Amino acid sequence: QGTDGSAVRRKAITDYNLEGDRHISNPNGTGVSGLTDDRVKASSNQTKDLSDDRPLLTTEVESILKDLWEKEARFCMLLCDFQQNLCVSEKRRGYEMFFLKSMLVPPNRFRPSTSSSLGIMEHPQNVMLSKVQEANLALQHDSAHPNHMDVLTRWRDLQTSVNLFYDSSKGLGKSGKDGHGVRQLVDKKTGIVRQKIMGKRVNHSCRTVISPDPFLAVNEIGIPPAAALKLTYPEKVTPWNAKKLQGAISNGSEIHPGATHLKVNNQKYKLQDERTKRRGIAKMLAASRGSISQPGKDPKCEFESKVVYRHIQDGDIVLVNRQPTLHKPSMMAHVVRVLPGEKTIRMHYANCSTYNADFDGDEMNVHFPQDEISRAEAINIVDANKQYIGPRSGEAVRGLIQDHIVGAVLLTKVDTFLSREEYSQLVYGSCVSSSRGPCQSGKRVSIVKDDDTLELLPPAFVKPERWTGKQVITTILNHLTKGHPPFTVEMKGKISVQYLTAKVRHVAEGEKLRDPEELVLYIRHNELLKGMIDKNQFGNHGIVHTVHELYGADTAGRLLSIFSRLFTLFLQFHGFTCGIDDLLLSQESNNERTDFLSRSEEHSEEAHKKFLCKKDVDTDRVELQMNVEKVVRRIGESANVALDKAMLSELNGLTTKVNKNMFPYGLQKPFPKNCLTLMTATGAKGGDVNMTQISSLLGSQDLEGARVPRMISGKSLPCFPPWDSSSRAGGYVSDRFLTGLRPQEYYFHCMAGRNGLIDTAVKTSRSGYLQRCLIKSLESLFVSYDHSVRNVDGSIIQFCYGEDGVDVHKSSFLKKFKELADNRKAVSDRLAGYKGELEMYNGDPLSFKSKYITKLPQGLTESATGFHKENKCCCRKLKKKCRCRYNINEEELMKLLKVKYVASLVDPGEAVGVILAQSLGEPSTQMTLNTFHLAGRGDMNVTLGMPRIQEILMKASANIGTPYMKCPVHKGKKRKDAACLAEKLRGVTLADVVEGIEVCTVPFHNSNGHISSLYKLHLKLFSPDCYPPESELTVDECQASLRTVFVDAMEYAIEKHLNLLHKVSGIQETRVKDTESLPSEGPEESEGRPTNGDESDTSDGDDENEDDLGADAEKRKRQENDEMEYEDDIENEDGMNSDPDEETKHELDNEDDPAESGVESEENDEGHLSDSSNKTAKLEGRLAATKLKKERNETVENLQEQKQAQITQKRSKKLKLTV
Repeated sequence: QGTDGSAVRRKAITDYNLEGDRHISNPNGTGVSGLTDDRVKASSNQTKDLSDDRPLLTTEVESILKDLWEKEARFCMLLCDFQQNLCVSEKRRGYEMFFLKSMLVPPNRFRPSTSSSLGIMEHPQNVMLSKVQEANLALQHDSAHPNHMDVLTRWRDLQTSVNLFYDSSKGLGKSGKDGHGVRQLVDKKTGIVRQKIMGKRVNHSCRTVISPDPFLAVNEIGIPPAAALKLTYPEKVTPWNAKKLQGAISNGSEIHPGATHLKVNNQKYKLQDERTKRRGIAKMLAASRGSISQPGKDPKCEFESKVVYRHIQDGDIVLVNRQPTLHKPSMMAHVVRVLPGEKTIRMHYANCSTYNADFDGDEMNVHFPQDEISRAEAINIVDANKQYIGPRSGEAVRGLIQDHIVGAVLLTKVDTFLSREEYSQLVYGSCVSSSRGPCQSGKRVSIVKDDDTLELLPPAFVKPERWTGKQVITTILNHLTKGHPPFTVEMKGKISVQYLTAKVRHVAEGEKLRDPEELVLYIRHNELLKGMIDKNQFGNHGIVHTVHELYGADTAGRLLSIFSRLFTLFLQFHGFTCGIDDLLLSQESNNERTDFLSRSEEHSEEAHKKFLCKKDVDTDRVELQMNVEKVVRRIGESANVALDKAMLSELNGLTTKVNKNMFPYGLQKPFPKNCLTLMTATGAKGGDVNMTQISSLLGSQDLEGARVPRMISGKSLPCFPPWDSSSRAGGYVSDRFLTGLRPQEYYFHCMAGRNGLIDTAVKTSRSGYLQRCLIKSLESLFVSYDHSVRNVDGSIIQFCYGEDGVDVHKSSFLKKFKELADNRKAVSDRLAGYKGELEMYNGDPLSFKSKYITKLPQGLTESATGFHKENKCCCRKLKKKCRCRYNINEEELMKLLKVKYVASLVDPGEAVGVILAQSLGEPSTQMTLNTFHLAGRGDMNVTLGMPRIQEILMKASANIGTPYMKCPVHKGKKRKDAACLAEKLRGVTLADVVEGIEVCTVPFHNSNGHISSLYKLHLKLFSPDCYPPESELTVDECQASLRTVFVDAMEYAIEKHLNLLHKVSGIQETRVKDTESLPSEGPEESEGRPTNGDESDTSDGDDENEDDLGADAEKRKRQENDEMEYEDDIENEDGMNSDPDEETKHELDNEDDPAESGVESEENDEGHLSDSSNKTAKLEGRLAATKLKKERNETVENLQEQKQAQITQKRSKKLKLTV
């Protein structure tokens, strides 16, 4: 390796080639051109006398590696496995890969000159290549002279020049961020890989703002005419589409649906603007239909050479994407519907969760596939309906939201009745657009050419005729599953029992509320018998999920589209609005709320007394504040944390008690008439927190797990007294949004809100960098045909994918035995494709699918057996009373389970590595960056979330920052015993045993002839009674730990901090330099720059932080870099203009003498001393000063001798801080 830690480049001359590549090569093949081996050995022997720690020459390194490769060739091949396929002679020369003997130079066309108002400027790479050539020629010239120092200098200059060409950050005193080296062209976000290869601008795409449209199907996308006139598709002319394409050509490029170009015999022509000429071209499409141009060819062949570039039209398939593309459903295929008069892309609400999109100005990209193969892949693999199940955990990721949830609850609640007209309109308006028959379009109407009719149900009430909202759902399900077995589903709703029994204000003691019938939704054979459709029915194992499992993704997509239109139409009839009366509490509840909140000061006072260990002592408020101040100032931060923990525990309990008593029984309007609770309880929008903050109170404002911090004066805000013990002064907000916040509470609430915004702004770049690292590491993993996970080279990573071979997309209902038993006919019909093959293999489901999987997983078999035993026991008990629900024997259940298991196996070729990386990166971006863990210890906030994931996957440190241990307790032990054990295992910090710390400084201290500053640290320990409970510490143990462990840790921390100061731009290191000591210049100058390892870390940090910076942040960063470089230039000029030797000597000579200054102060302060004593003191002071000057002179002489001997390890240093 070279003097700067990188591979050493040889001397070279330049061979020019204007059109092709240009090489810089070494014709002699020696380490330095013209420098013989004898002279290299002589120069090496001369440099051996300089120091034991010296830079190795390239020839020495090459000789060592050559011997290593000859003697340990097999070991070296294991280290460099990419050389395994080389022949024996090439393996012997494997060490040559560490040395660069020739340098590849790009052609001139890739290094063009740029012209500007200042003139013609040379390309930066040309400048760096010129420096390489100049250093090369200088080395060739100096190699003829006997001075080896000049040769080494030129050699080092050539090395530096080549380094700069490949990596500008290797230059001296340069940051490299704005360099033009080869690495800078490829690296980072603006490099070629990420800017031009992984992400780039493409044709056949459009981008605009998105808007919602609930009347579109969930897999449709609305395209505005402005984009439809630009996007084209090359459609081949056939006898079946010739008439349609003739009309497109006649319309031209300005009328939709039209065409822009015509391709005939591989020649592409633009359609003319005149309509008459376009009509003539349109007639030529089918002009040769009756003639045969070549013998043996059919007339249809005449159409194969003609291609019409028509506009995008209804029914086309496009790929839609919203950035950032964090996981697979971020890019899905949609069916096009061109919407006249629109200006934006229209999309259904069900796609918001997969794209993580909202309609506040978000933009999305549309890509139009250009051939039939890509269209087929898009509609069969990437279709939006097929993305209902998320790839991360098999959960449902698509569903209806907000108004649709409210409409579903209002339609399916018990007291919803409809007339014949309303019932027919709802069924027709929701189902007719999803009819499976083709449509014949007219001017004003569309006629459905199909016998698929809607079968209506008889009314629930005969006179007057009334239909219920549940019957509308039943009619739709019967229409949707026509021709297939009906299904059964039972699912608990999201609405809690408290809202369904809100009219019952008080319940007698010992009496439990009986769950009302509407709490659980139950559909039996397509008939909705009870329950309401809320948020849960669109989630896991709900109605839509069950339809997706039993009838396929397309049917589930149709169901979502029908429900969307149905609930939208019903809300147009019913109406939904939220007013002030929905926020009001009843008068009785309002009085109770006031009484509860008036006790907050009592809770605050109890918490302060508990903190001071004076729970049973009566003290006034002023004395309480004074005691708290004494304890906090004496102990420090740990006391603040303990006080905050006690206050939060008391006040949070009060807040919970108030909210529990107010909601939902205390509202003026009960559910479901209360529209605000209708939104929060059903999962349409918001939650209980929003409701309580509006109508009840905001509660404690937490800032990183603590209360609002105090200033140095002891006040949280200037309007409060110092060390105020009231709950309001610590950030407890008893106000509500309904009646408004006072200025102090408003300020506290803003502080808590800003804290969350900071996390949101920082987390994106770090999680994005983590996901890119994971994808690059795992992108080659895939599932093979034997269900094993393999790498790109065929090596096995996992013998069976997930240890059971099951794909999470298909396994949502694999362990839902009740649902499988209820819908076994629908499951059998769904898996009918496997039944024919089962008969060929004697009905064994596992024998035909894969020869590698011969039995069910152990856990699945045990669960199925347990379910059958439980069902059999229940059937025996209910045999005389009623019919058993799950009438299925064990053999039939196991056969059904085997077929389901076989259908759930992962498909070969699945890129499971990328899915894994995306499944981890996508939720890490969505999660909060810092979550604070307070369990067990209230005085330590441990950052979890994103930092913990980075620690596991990227750092893999031996000492983790978030230690966590779960210990099971023996039977018979109480909670008190477990708490005692936890206290014994808890770490004891310095703040737990040290009452106070004092630091004394001696500015001038003589240590072995060197002047230094002395810092004396005095630690005052607590009495053993104040040590943490259950710690069993003694004073001797504390003193021993402080003298050994603490001192070592403090020295390490100081050394680490000083090393960090070297890397800060404002800190410069000044050394004693010698212009003649050439070999030592390399290490000295390289110490000012980060090493290779540090540089890579810094590069990663820059990469992750530069990803998602806004315009303002990037501007501030550029200003900071300019300021830092400007300060560096000023300091470098100061360092060059001053002689470090003279500066050091001048500082030593002019330094104040501590002995003399001490004598003078003694004379001034103690004037009562006698003359003789003054003379004696002066004499002793002069002797001490003379001795000190002599020692300083010896120190200067030693420094000069060290410089002459060129020992680089012993040199004086001085840190200069530039303000």
